[in-house]
Amino acid sequence: FGHKKYGSGKVWYNDRNNGRVGGMKKFAKFWILVLCIMLVVISLSAVKLVSDIGNYGRLINYVGIVRGASQREVKLETNHMPSDELIEYIDGILAELETGKGRYGLVIPQDTAYRKYLSALSGQWNIVKDEIGNVRNGGNTAALIDESEELFQIANDTVFAIEDYSGRQTADLSGLILVLTIACIAA
Repeated sequence: FGHKKYGSGKVWYNDRNNGRVGGMKKFAKFWILVLCIMLVVISLSAVKLVSDIGNYGRLINYVGIVRGASQREVKLETNHMPSDELIEYIDGILAELETGKGRYGLVIPQDTAYRKYLSALSGQWNIVKDEIGNVRNGGNTAALIDESEELFQIANDTVFAIEDYSGRQTADLSGLILVLTIACIAA
């Protein structure tokens, strides 16, 4: 090591690498900063994904409630025991599943397949309600039962769609954790 005098001060340099000591430190500091920023971003993303995955479990439960409650309503109607309260309950859950607004705290995932099935489920529920009206007016229960079977299948497909989406989100979370681990090891 040595020094050279420039102007009024001394400048230190390393004879062995032509003065690159300061450059290497700046490079290392830059990459540590980049890794820290990546760590923060990935950590926040991971926290959001964990929260979302929990919310998807709630969606699965509420679609299951729609499936079960609608089947119960059909059973009641075919036995001439109407329940407008149960119909309103199902309507409320479906409305919140579609809008994300309501008392159950449900979210709307950005998944096209789930939203397509949910729209079909809501449409089929409206058909079932029309058939409930027919049965209440003395109509045959066979069409109501057939339409409720279709509703049941669409509800299953809706559950499978949100499960699939949740699985993909879980895989994304695993990937983020892997990147985070590699970044920590590299630092």
